[in-house]
Amino acid sequence: MQLANLHGPHSRFTVCQTVASLFSLAPVLVPLALIWPFGGGHTVRMANTQAAPAAAGVIHVSQDSNGNTKLQIKVKYLAQPSSLTPARANYVVWVQASGHEAKDQGVLKVGTDRSGTFEVVTPYSEFAIFVTAEDSPQPVAPSGEKVLTANIST
Repeated sequence: MQLANLHGPHSRFTVCQTVASLFSLAPVLVPLALIWPFGGGHTVRMANTQAAPAAAGVIHVSQDSNGNTKLQIKVKYLAQPSSLTPARANYVVWVQASGHEAKDQGVLKVGTDRSGTFEVVTPYSEFAIFVTAEDSPQPVAPSGEKVLTANIST
């Protein structure tokens, strides 16, 4: 009778095997959780330009509950806009669908560690997204040089 309990569904042996199996997946699961702790969607790398050659950006693209495209942008190695030549005051995120004017989505704040995050939801499923260096936080149209760009298709 006691032997049967050693290998039953709630035995220490079975629990230890389950825990060991989970730990064997840790090298795969932990990095994924640290990079994108979001469900579903796909990731798009942003291309940098000569205006910010060290900059790197990734966008996690998913859909919200209404079918809109949700973007979660992470940038790193992006210098403060005031250190560009010519110096600027802000980084502005733009979305531009084919045949439409670019639309200002807001200011991308960059910390002293040269990294930042930005989230936006758009009704478009295919569009360009880019970041420009601007003097104004709410420009009517992009006037500064692009620093990061990507094309999105859901």
